[in-house]
Amino acid sequence: MNPTFDLIIQGPIYPWIYEIINDYKKLSFVNKIIISSWEAYAEYKLLLFDYGVKMVLNQDLQNPGRNNRNRKIKSSTSGIEACQSDYAIVMRSDILFDIASFEKIYDFFLENKEPTLKTIHNTNIPLNKIVCINFVQDHPFHPNDWFFMGHKKDLEVFRHSMRHRK
Repeated sequence: MNPTFDLIIQGPIYPWIYEIINDYKKLSFVNKIIISSWEAYAEYKLLLFDYGVKMVLNQDLQNPGRNNRNRKIKSSTSGIEACQSDYAIVMRSDILFDIASFEKIYDFFLENKEPTLKTIHNTNIPLNKIVCINFVQDHPFHPNDWFFMGHKKDLEVFRHSMRHRK
């Protein structure tokens, strides 16, 4: 059986969030949708609940980091922690894939998800593969890093390693 994913949409809430939710609910592999945003967007919580969406509200950070890097780490991590599925997708709230493109990404994941031995910061750990779009290894959580798809535990390890990077 193919895996289903909890979809975590992280970042500010834009007016098109309802369009995004309606489109992504059509995807057969999306189990639940989680919005991980900031307390400043609390007024959306009940409306999003009516859409069947779980909302995680994060306290804004004193230091958002360069290009909001710290905010991306915080809201992504909180969203992953709220995920109840074994698999998760984390993407920015200002991105909208059309259904056909999202299904192609899912198919690519299915074809390439077998575990391999990876090295992260000189530590060998078995990881399933994580699909990333536009990942820049020297600058993780740069605004260009806007999509991650993989096993929840692998995403947790990845986020943790980036948070404690020297």
